[in-house]
Amino acid sequence: MLLSMGISFLITTAINKIVELKNEADNIIQKGKDAKKEIDEITTKLDEQTNTTQTLGKRYAELRKGVKLTADGFQNISLSDTEYKEFLSINQQIVDLYP
Repeated sequence: MLLSMGISFLITTAINKIVELKNEADNIIQKGKDAKKEIDEITTKLDEQTNTTQTLGKRYAELRKGVKLTADGFQNISLSDTEYKEFLSINQQIVDLYP
């Protein structure tokens, strides 16, 4: 009888430990999935920022030739009003991308 109770206790303890380890493993797996999701989101955002910067950068470089940087900001040298507004808009978009 005592032997039977001892074996029962050992089996119960072993099962509880296995369940505990499985729960721990499930928590670790979930944390890994959460981390991967966050990394994927960051990667996607960086890819989008890179693409946007490249697109804006090309036009910015063209328009920048008609603008002079002064101590007070930018001075329009040869751009039309529309082009200058576009330049300022692109400049602000780039600033907003990389605060």
